[in-house]
Amino acid sequence: MSIIRIIKNHESRVASIIFALALIALTLKVGLGVAESSTPLAGTLIGNQASASYTDALGVARTVTSHTVETMVIEKFGFVLSANNNKAVAPGGTVYFPHTIANAGNTSDSFKIKVSNLLGTGTTTNATCQIFADSDGDGQPDNLVAPLAIGDCSGSTGIEVASVGPVAAVQSYKFVVAVSTLSTAAADASATLKVDAGSLGDTTQSTSGYGGIVLAQNTDTLTVKMGAVFD
Repeated sequence: MSIIRIIKNHESRVASIIFALALIALTLKVGLGVAESSTPLAGTLIGNQASASYTDALGVARTVTSHTVETMVIEKFGFVLSANNNKAVAPGGTVYFPHTIANAGNTSDSFKIKVSNLLGTGTTTNATCQIFADSDGDGQPDNLVAPLAIGDCSGSTGIEVASVGPVAAVQSYKFVVAVSTLSTAAADASATLKVDAGSLGDTTQSTSGYGGIVLAQNTDTLTVKMGAVFD
């Protein structure tokens, strides 16, 4: 075999290997984007490069590498609202329901919160509802004289906080719903409130629903009990 033919075969082989490596790098990049899309922050550049070693027709060990393939991580919105509560309260007393909005996206986001009566449950049990920040997560309001929202939540209109946050990626926002019962509330009377939360960050989603993204909802059920009740 002539030297020229060996060189041509070598060049063809190298070209084939480089092309294959480029495909591998791109495939790895796509796979990486799917597997790690919830981890990198939005705007992060992720690079990937493939390499291979071989021995050419002359017995020389060689290494070739593909071009670096870069992908920028796009914004991904998502959140989790927790948790459902069921508590007892004395007539004329106040009960606190703790909740957490966990930002499961890869970028900061703000959220809206609404508390209202769940259709078909008691509406004469609760007198006043308030929403408070609970930054330390102890289940109690940070500041009793500074509610985020206050009003009557015995009907479907309820009370609402237009925006809390921004909440950084993988961080959370904690709040409590305080419900004061009527002093005339009867024993064993109960009511269930629904706590709705919606993301304000994803402008591609319909805003006809609650918030800009798929609605998350918890329920808070209170039951009136006579005598001393400890929250």
